[in-house]
Amino acid sequence: MFPAQWWIILLVALVLNSVGFKKYVWFMTIGYGLSVGGISLCLSVMAIVKGQFSGWYLTLCLLLMLYGFRLVIAFLLRDKRNTPSNKKLMDNFEKNVSPTGLIFMWLFDSVVYYAIMSPVFYRLANEHTKNNGASMYIGIFIVAAGIVIEVVAEFQKFFQKRENPNLPAMKGLYRISRCPDYFGEILVWTGVCVTGIKTTAGFQWLVVLFGYAYIIHMMLNGAKRIEMQHIRFYGRNKSYVDYANKTPVLFPFVPVFHLVKTEPVKKQSKQPKILKKSEQMN
Repeated sequence: MFPAQWWIILLVALVLNSVGFKKYVWFMTIGYGLSVGGISLCLSVMAIVKGQFSGWYLTLCLLLMLYGFRLVIAFLLRDKRNTPSNKKLMDNFEKNVSPTGLIFMWLFDSVVYYAIMSPVFYRLANEHTKNNGASMYIGIFIVAAGIVIEVVAEFQKFFQKRENPNLPAMKGLYRISRCPDYFGEILVWTGVCVTGIKTTAGFQWLVVLFGYAYIIHMMLNGAKRIEMQHIRFYGRNKSYVDYANKTPVLFPFVPVFHLVKTEPVKKQSKQPKILKKSEQMN
């Protein structure tokens, strides 16, 4: 379950995820991206040093480096765009987090980041970096597809919100999923798990499945939180309600339209409420 040098990967996650001590939320955002990118870089160097260099293995690591470090930039930009009211809310929340809570979150999230990257580590630790088969090729394709979907979804959201700040994104990828960026993230980690099908052994799968299950849990929770926010801000807008009732909340073409209970929408007035800048949601 824990091959030699496993502690190196966990140590990288612990060091990079420590940025969360500056801001609690960074354990789950900046620390997440840094850990994924940093572990991928570490594994690339280890593969070269151990003489297990492989083009396909390097490709997988490079994709995950791109994914992780891009997330860091995206999260930093999102923090910069936060409204004063949201910043005040987060500051008040962080004041109530105890030192014990900070340490627990740091350790727990670091273990999670080790777990989600474990299929890539196990391929190296089990000396299978040069044994590439269908699972490796398919997994890399799924990872790349997930990254593309996530990036395209974020750009589409940005331009649609700029065009109409009083409604959420509802075009492009948002026609088939209300949270295509979260779906793209699930694809990334599904692809990582697929690459480990023939190179992960025995009880190592417990670590892999723990990380994957936690990612699914977080994406479902994230989609639920987004839906609650949208109901709060757009719940009386008929066009949004019609859109939400016919568009899957997370997985495209899977007819699950709501993760929270919704109430019948009252007739909207002729003049829709124009949201203040501080109220505009993603």
